[in-house]
Amino acid sequence: MDRGLRQLVQRLDDWQTANAPLVAAQRREARNIACLRTVFDALSRADFEPAFAHLTHDTSYSLYAAGQISFQLAGDGLEAVREGMRTNFAAVEFERIDIDTLVAQDDAVMIVARQRGRWRESGVAFDERIILEYLFRDAQVARYRGWILPFAA
Repeated sequence: MDRGLRQLVQRLDDWQTANAPLVAAQRREARNIACLRTVFDALSRADFEPAFAHLTHDTSYSLYAAGQISFQLAGDGLEAVREGMRTNFAAVEFERIDIDTLVAQDDAVMIVARQRGRWRESGVAFDERIILEYLFRDAQVARYRGWILPFAA
């Protein structure tokens, strides 16, 4: 089980609890946060199928990195995104993910966080800021963009 992703799931739960009146008033946003929670919970257990069930058929992703990373940086369509998720999440082990900011409005969720972990193949540690943007359609992830900004060594 990936400790960092489990921690991210807990932070999403904490956000929903701390923002209970907002969550009650903004049902669409609450559904989208719940979708992300389910996706990250499945990924934390390397159980990909439940995560894939929350993607639209025409989903896509793009990752932008300020440095070289061993990730598939883009995918268009469900099969490409499935392959990218399997490849990318198998390459890293997250040790800690701290959410600085979470904003949910309409069908968009934006997360700014710090993530720390190790590349599985090399054992090299990483410590970086991430900006994650999720766009939803019918409470499923339709588009994901992520910016990965390493802290200076």
